[in-house]
Amino acid sequence: MLELLDPTMRLQQLSILLAKELELLELEDKIHIRVQHEVDKGQREFFLREQMKIIQSELGEGDPHTQELNELREQATDLQLPEEAQLRVDRELTRLAAMPPMSPEVSILRTYLDWLTTLPWHESTEDNLDIKMAKKVLDDDHYGLKKPKQRVIEYLAVRKLKPESKGPILCFAGPPGTGKTSLGNSIARALGRKFVRISLGGVRDEAEIRGHRRTYVGALPGRIIQGIRRSGSNNPVFMLDEIDKVGSDFRGDPSSALLEVLDPEQNFSFSDHYLDVPFDLSNVLFVCTANQLETIDHVLMFSGPLPGPADTLDALADPADASAPLDDRARAADLGLTPLLRCARITLGVLSDLNAVGLIAAVSKRLAQAQIPVNVFSAIHHDHLFVPPQQASRALELLREMASAGTPT
Repeated sequence: MLELLDPTMRLQQLSILLAKELELLELEDKIHIRVQHEVDKGQREFFLREQMKIIQSELGEGDPHTQELNELREQATDLQLPEEAQLRVDRELTRLAAMPPMSPEVSILRTYLDWLTTLPWHESTEDNLDIKMAKKVLDDDHYGLKKPKQRVIEYLAVRKLKPESKGPILCFAGPPGTGKTSLGNSIARALGRKFVRISLGGVRDEAEIRGHRRTYVGALPGRIIQGIRRSGSNNPVFMLDEIDKVGSDFRGDPSSALLEVLDPEQNFSFSDHYLDVPFDLSNVLFVCTANQLETIDHVLMFSGPLPGPADTLDALADPADASAPLDDRARAADLGLTPLLRCARITLGVLSDLNAVGLIAAVSKRLAQAQIPVNVFSAIHHDHLFVPPQQASRALELLREMASAGTPT
């Protein structure tokens, strides 16, 4: 501006500079007024809240937020949660106490704590292992179904003799409308347990089983934990309906997640993604239903233990459940032979490098070495293995040895 000699030009430049400075001053004044307004508003709210606390204490009433926290602490203490769950509850309660009551994360933490404190960690029903009563209940609810009911009675009898045993998972296979689901309800009524049923037909998302992580909006536990909470006990009869219709896609494999639920070596510490603490499912009696065994994922088919000598393989002896063709089973019955197809299929899960024909050949060779007579009846798409009934127990032991070795001998 000093370089300008014309007074008019100097005044114009001065006017421009003064206008800029005035705009800056006006902006600073607006910001100052807004900040002062927010500070005054915060101080006013703080002052009013402190007044409200004093008034409530004078009236004998506590702060609702603090009162809710105290109730949650008392509830968690009365429940005697497992150590890991108790540590998680204490940590989340500490976070919740430090948050303002109007924070949006408060409702998320409250929901999470509500799930942790309402699960039946120690609540259970007492089993009624009266075999005669169980048989009466099954006969009253279902006419016929001799083989399935006999298998259920045998299963309950083993539980009565050895309650801590980790038995196989019952799976009822058959056409729709034949009483598979209602049979599970009858088992629960006979045992005196709660009954929970979920349908797995069309399930393709792993989160349906394990739940969503809490980082997602609207996250909830999986359907297993939801069913346990709905039953109100940690040992219900849990029906997994239509297990043969479980799918998989880019969202995960629900069958692999179900393996952790059903495997007795893993389900004592089942971890839901939402809870993120282990929950014991070992006391739950899981029962599955399917229309076709062939469409059940091989991960679930081959995950269980080998049947023991007491397992008479009723399903293969029952024409309604057998997968062997009728002519093969008829020829075996005429010769007085016992089928070992189910054992061979389970061994196939371990010896995954063999196909069905190779497996039958390896098993037949091993039984022949042990001087156990073997009959193999070949159908169009199947090879079926049969042995004399008096040597079935020894054959089962040899199959176990093959499974534990992991390679055919």
